[in-house]
Amino acid sequence: MFYGIFLLFSTSRPQLDSRIVLFAIVADILWVIDSFAVLAFRWIPLTAVGAWIVAVQAGIVLIFALLQIIGASRR
Repeated sequence: MFYGIFLLFSTSRPQLDSRIVLFAIVADILWVIDSFAVLAFRWIPLTAVGAWIVAVQAGIVLIFALLQIIGASRR
């Protein structure tokens, strides 16, 4: 929740700081890595549906990270 508020506040400025963009990209990539680690090492007992939800969510966050990388490279 704090991450979302931070991004909302940061993106409301007229000029984005490149460090904030890099932070968002790294945070998203770490989220994806951690999500797949939870699935691979079974740190949390998940049902099949729960595992699918984690995997789909990680895939969506990965797409966001890739779009952020593309957007940052166009700056």
